[in-house]
Formats: sequence, structure tokens, C-alpha cells
Amino acid sequence: MLAAWIALPLPLRLVLLGLLGLIAGSFANWAIYAWAYFKAPISPWSRPLPSQSARPWYSRLPVVGWWARGSEAPAQLVAARERLTKMGYLVPKDWKPRLPFWVRPMLIELSLGFALPWLYWYETETGQLLPLAMQGPAVLAMHSGWFHWMFLGHAGLLLFMVIATFIDFDEQMIPDMITIPGTLLALLWATLSLETFLPILRVQDGVATILPCTFAAPWPLSAHWMQGPGLAVGLALWSGWCFALSTRVVILRRGLRKAVRYFFALMRRDPMSKWLLLIWAIGVVAVAGVWSQGGTHWHGLLTGLVGLAIGGGTIWAVRLVAGAAMGEEAMGFGDVTLMAMIGAIVGWQATGVAFFIAPLTSIFIVLIAVITTGQRATPFGPYLCAGTVVTVLFWPTVWSSVVLPALLLGPTFLIVMLVSLLAMGVLLGVWRTIKQRLFVPAE
Repeated sequence: MLAAWIALPLPLRLVLLGLLGLIAGSFANWAIYAWAYFKAPISPWSRPLPSQSARPWYSRLPVVGWWARGSEAPAQLVAARERLTKMGYLVPKDWKPRLPFWVRPMLIELSLGFALPWLYWYETETGQLLPLAMQGPAVLAMHSGWFHWMFLGHAGLLLFMVIATFIDFDEQMIPDMITIPGTLLALLWATLSLETFLPILRVQDGVATILPCTFAAPWPLSAHWMQGPGLAVGLALWSGWCFALSTRVVILRRGLRKAVRYFFALMRRDPMSKWLLLIWAIGVVAVAGVWSQGGTHWHGLLTGLVGLAIGGGTIWAVRLVAGAAMGEEAMGFGDVTLMAMIGAIVGWQATGVAFFIAPLTSIFIVLIAVITTGQRATPFGPYLCAGTVVTVLFWPTVWSSVVLPALLLGPTFLIVMLVSLLAMGVLLGVWRTIKQRLFVPAE
């Protein structure tokens, strides 16, 4: 199938991917409005509002369909005011959005219609993701299958991140409907092939080799990861993810026994817990089954699980430390599950860099949000997604200039990370004290 695809002329492939991107953008718009907690009735698949006339058939077509719905603007404005009121906002009677309701979804479809063929060209035709010392058409041709498989994974991740980003913009939350299926698909993709992961250069005995950036990189894979200890780690990581989803917080203020009773009571009352229990049980069997097969399939699955754990665990640690220092929730749990999904598909090394790049992208994202919506406060999820995109696109430079030097520090690198986390907590605690003393009026 890959050979038949590559045999097509490149312009034809790009056109087909552009059409697929438009369809993906249409699906993204449906999901943004259908998976949100406060659903907005502006999807082409939603029922027309009572004050609207019947829609023409072409209103469901990507891009052009939104142009056909300009007459719905007055009814959609009323619906938008009602939706914001339900979300707890005080909406003035004369409020209206800066842009018509159809502009954003139309731009999302156009953007994905451009992004998919561009990303394909960038990853499979230019060789920009090859290690810096090995970039060239001959080396790229040798790894064509790898880069096509990796492109499919990145295209799927991009779609999920687009959906998460705009729901987070609208509601400051990221539904599990996005991150749970996205994580499961990412783990499946990693299990099918190690070529899901970004390439790195390894030089051993004077011989340079291009290898996937798996969880053990830059060091060789130790044999014990393929044996019993590896299975124990894999099952622990999988169970930890399912546990984190089943209960967001374990309350220990009244002792461990009370916390356990609270946990099981919550599990009984939450309808989602039964599905999570089923997912956990199927996952345990699947992890054990892949481990029994060994080889690259187990190597890939364990890499995805480690990326999931470190990606989500980093955000969780920051969330706990910052929340304790500031006395309020500093980061939503949706950011934790989002970064776990990202880590499962790009690996823990790239995820760590994306986390540090994320704040740098905030200036650009906030500027766009202010211009288009007037909203100054934006959630952290879009920054994480933008940081991931930057990390992937500039991966060869990121690996050689940032990741590799940091990892070669060994245990010192872990000490630096822990000290940085504690320092962040101290600084936030100091800022909380200053704010309370100087800015909070006395009663």
C-alpha cells in the first residue's frame, strides 16, 4: 500500500491530503462543539435552532458550508449568550463576539487543509527530521516507510490537539473524551511499530546509526527491560494512569483508611468508573500479551507507557506543588491527561522539552486570542500543544542541543529537575504571601 501511495505524483498526494485535512477539520469542529461540557448548537450536524430556516445540503461541506450559514448569526448570538450564562459569566445585553460565529470553524478547516499536506511534505519529503549530520535525500529514501508511519501518528496527534485546544479556549477544561481515546490510540500506534518515534543518531565503534528515540535513549536498551522487571514497570505505569483517571484526588487528611473508603465510594457512584475498570482489565491483559511476544512491539509499548507516565507525571507534580504554594488550583487535570497523551506518541524526551517550550509560546497565543476574542486569560493546554508542535518540527536541533547534553548529565539532571520544582514552589509561595500582604484589602 505504501509503495502504491509513493508511486503517485507528489502534487496529487498533497492535493489528496489537503482534501483529507478539510474533512479532518470538519470532524474537529464537530468534536469541539459535541464533546464540550456546555455544548454549542453551531455544528453543521446539530439541529437548527427554532428561529432558523432549514439548511441547504451544502451547509455540511467543509469551508463553503460555513459561508452558507451567515444568516444564522442572530440566532447563534442568542445561543452564545445563553451558553455563557450557563457557564457562570455575567453577559451584558449588548455583548457580541468580535468575529462572526462561522469564522473560527472555517479557519480551522482551512488550517488543517493546509497543515496536513505541509506536514507530510516536511516530514517525508525534505528530511528535516533526520539527525543533523545525516540529512540528505539518499538517507531519507532509506527510511521512507519510517517517516510515513511517523507522519500518520503526528497527523492524528495534531487533530486531537486541535480539538483539545479549542475546547480548552472555550471552557478552560479538556474532556476525557479526547485524551483517553487519544492515549489508547497512541499506545496502539507505538506497539505496532517503533517507527512511531522521532529519529536520533547513535555512534558506536565509529559507526553512525539512525534509531528511534525510545524510552532508553540515548543509552542502549538493557536486557532486563525485556524480562520480568520490564513487565512489572509496564503494568505499574498502566495501572497508575487508570487510577489517576478514576479519582482525581486522594484525600488523606483523615488518614489512609478514610481515603481508601472515599476512593471506593467514589468509584461506585461514578458511572465512568465501570468503563475505566474495564479499560484497566483489558489493558493489563494486553500489556502482558505484548510483553510475552517481546521484540520491538514490547519495546514500543513500554516507550509509550514511559512517555505517558513522565509526560502526565510532570504536569501532575507541577500541579500539586504550585497548587499547594498558591493555595488554589494552578493547573487543571485535563492538562495532565493531555500531556500523557502527547508523551505516549512522541516519547518522554520530546515531551519534557515541549513542557519547557510551552510558556514561550504563550505570547503568540495570547496575542491571537486578544485580537480575535478579546480574551486575555488563556488556559495552559494550548501552550502545551504549541510547545509540542515546535519540539517536533525542530527535533534534530532540540535533540542535539538540548536533550542529549541534559541526559548525559545522568543523575545530576534529575537533581536539577527536583531542585527546580522545589524552587518553583518556594517562589510561588513567596508571591502568594506578597500578594496577600500588599494587594488583598484588610477586612
